Amino acid sequence: INGPITLARLLGGDTVIAGLEIDSNETEELLELSQKINMKLCRAYCERGVDGIVIAENLLGKLNPSLLDAIVAPMVQTIRNIARYYKAHLIILTKDCSDEHVDPIFGMQTDGVVISGNIEFEHVREAAIEHDCCFSGNIPSSALLGNQTELKALVRDFMSARGEKGFFLSTEWEVPYDTPVANLHEIMKSIRVRRC
Repeated sequence: INGPITLARLLGGDTVIAGLEIDSNETEELLELSQKINMKLCRAYCERGVDGIVIAENLLGKLNPSLLDAIVAPMVQTIRNIARYYKAHLIILTKDCSDEHVDPIFGMQTDGVVISGNIEFEHVREAAIEHDCCFSGNIPSSALLGNQTELKALVRDFMSARGEKGFFLSTEWEVPYDTPVANLHEIMKSIRVRRC
């Protein structure tokens, strides 16, 4: 599901981000509406028996990290409570972040985090361990569209640096439409080899 900030921006336009900074009433109303929609969607999916909910929130990297704790975390935790009631997992998916966003995002207490941007993988792994949360190694779109040799090396590096538990492999956002099927097969093959 689109996260509350992303959904508010889709409903209210680009002024939403600025409205968060100045505590605008209009932005607050949009966030309340977005939160209600998120809660209904989460409940509807969970009632149909999904294993997990992914909150796609592509704007977190554009926010001041203090706003993540003050505004975003309580909304995500409400969605998390619904998911947990139905015994579903909750993963937050975000991009274009920096190292200063890592700890507040992991502090949202989701079951998993897919975070990409100008951040160190080691920082992500340490935050995941500290918050007892699953984390991903993200294959960038450029690698998915690239050659199989480089893709195999990237997967190998992620798998060897993953640590003991809580790691999963993901893409940094949606899989590009033009991704060669052979590249996806190469990823699966590399994972199977590394697990054995």
